[in-house]
Formats: sequence, C-alpha cells, structure tokens
Amino acid sequence: MSATASLQSGAIAGIDDFPVALAWAPDGNSLVVGGGEGRLYRLSPQDGAITELGEHAPGVLELAWKPGAALLASSG
Repeated sequence: MSATASLQSGAIAGIDDFPVALAWAPDGNSLVVGGGEGRLYRLSPQDGAITELGEHAPGVLELAWKPGAALLASSG
C-alpha cells in the first residue's frame, strides 16, 4: 500500500500563538483555532482572513461545536 500527497494553492494565514485545537464551523465556512497561550481565532478558508474571537485562560486544550447550532465550547 502506498500513500501520495500533493500541495494545493489556497489561502495562507498565520496566528500569534501555537495551535493546539482545531474545529470546523458546522457550516464549513470557517476554521476555529485554539492556541496554547489561550487565544481563539476564526480563519476563513476562502481568503485567509483572521478574526481573534477572545481568550481562554490559561490555554485552550479542546474545541467543540454544539450539534446543530452555532455555539462553540472551549476547554483548557
């Protein structure tokens, strides 16, 4: 069995924290990143735009969306 990979062009985004947890929004239009220093970011896969959502002290360990709703929970 062999595996293959390819690089695709697209949006590039950078955040000021090291990513620990990732969660796609239920609508698929954004990716939320939780950082080890506690910052939460929403990234747009279309254009790479970044919105800082807030902070979770002391740091984010996990993210989860409420099924069927636009409610995000973070733990740390």
